[in-house]
Amino acid sequence: MGKGSGEEIMASVRSGIQKDYLEGLDNLRKIIMDVECEVDQVKREYYQCGENDEDAYERYIQKQNEDLLACNAKLRKQSGLKPIDGELALVSLLNRVRDLPTRNMVPQATLDGLSNFWESTKNAIDSLTLIKDRFKTNALKRLKHICASYTNEESLTHMNLTRQYSDDVQRYEGEISVIIDKFDKLRKSFNNGLQQDLFTDSSFSNRILVSCDPKAFPILKLIPDLTEKLVKVCALSKQWIDKDETYMHDISDYIREKRSQTRIKAQDLKKQKKKRGELEKSVDDAQDVFKASKEKLARIETELRTLQEQMCAFNTTKKYKTEEIKQKEGIVGFLEISITQTKRNYTLQLKRSRLMRQLRELEESLKEIEKELSIIEQSVQEKAQIKTEIVIVVEETENSYSTVKNELNKFSQNVERLQQEVNQLTDTLTSLEIIQSVKTSPETVEDFYERPVAVKLAPSLKETILRKRKLKMVNSGNHR
Repeated sequence: MGKGSGEEIMASVRSGIQKDYLEGLDNLRKIIMDVECEVDQVKREYYQCGENDEDAYERYIQKQNEDLLACNAKLRKQSGLKPIDGELALVSLLNRVRDLPTRNMVPQATLDGLSNFWESTKNAIDSLTLIKDRFKTNALKRLKHICASYTNEESLTHMNLTRQYSDDVQRYEGEISVIIDKFDKLRKSFNNGLQQDLFTDSSFSNRILVSCDPKAFPILKLIPDLTEKLVKVCALSKQWIDKDETYMHDISDYIREKRSQTRIKAQDLKKQKKKRGELEKSVDDAQDVFKASKEKLARIETELRTLQEQMCAFNTTKKYKTEEIKQKEGIVGFLEISITQTKRNYTLQLKRSRLMRQLRELEESLKEIEKELSIIEQSVQEKAQIKTEIVIVVEETENSYSTVKNELNKFSQNVERLQQEVNQLTDTLTSLEIIQSVKTSPETVEDFYERPVAVKLAPSLKETILRKRKLKMVNSGNHR
């Protein structure tokens, strides 16, 4: 099986797995939509209308506001008024109204309406709390586990795509957690007095501000706010899912892009390494030539020193011989004068004869010295000329060696830079493939659904990717 066909099979496998993952995201969207439908159902029951209509919601809140105002109008003469900001305040209001004298009694329909409002509010709180809990179990838990970046600090340093997604995930998770926390605190404060700083600003709450008196009756904002919080977490969850789906598509595109870049860079690196090998051979050859030239120059310089030492010795001998000849010539001259003045002096003649013989010997020796000096001087000139030529050769070979060595150093730096680029691309590609593998693994996809625990899952591709990358790195290292 060829390399191309193997990559095509892996691409096909990944495509199928990614399809399963995207279908899982659609299933998660359906879970969120179910939560929204349940919230809408609670709204319809609470606001006592057949369809989702904010105008109908507002009319219902206005009716409760009017009933509460009617009660306050009767109680204003009896005692001070307090904000209706929770269950105790509402129950206290109803009890006080029921205790009013007959002439100040509130219509029974108003009392019944407020009693129903009280029951509806409690029922809505219970229903919304159950919906919130199901959302946390069925949706939020899956979002945190599945729609995650699966990254570490190392991968974040060289992947803007992953860093951005990781930041988005943290933002979505943080906002949802804050909203749910406010939901719980607000719900718990219903009994003794609502924590009004936990209310969420929304278009519908603004309508209530205009048409009702939320300062006197904060309780009117409770259910609208709790439902708005659940609607908001559902909207954020769907944004999170959309971002995750986009992230998966971006990862696939990024993997294709980085795989192509890695292949091109790796091919270029292979060529550059081959060229570097050729340059290294050129450097070795130039170094050998330079070394041989220096050794030859050293030999010539040694020979020159030897010749110069010999020439110095011969010159010294020549000097001594010349001085000796001059001395003996002076003595001979003196003897010749003495012989002229002293006729037939045998001793002087014998001495003169001996000196003349010594002079002839000295002159012969001097000629030999001068002959040797001439030969040595010729050799020195020849060696000096050779040295001059070799010095030029040494300089040329040194320059040539330095040039190719500098070229090799620069080229090696480029090769190292290219190697780092290939390594970084490989690391990025590996990180992305691992992320894709983990996110789209059968185990992860299985978490999208409610299925029996006993169902046997297919092995994850994560280990396959890691083994493949590890083997590739080992093979790459063996060929370096």
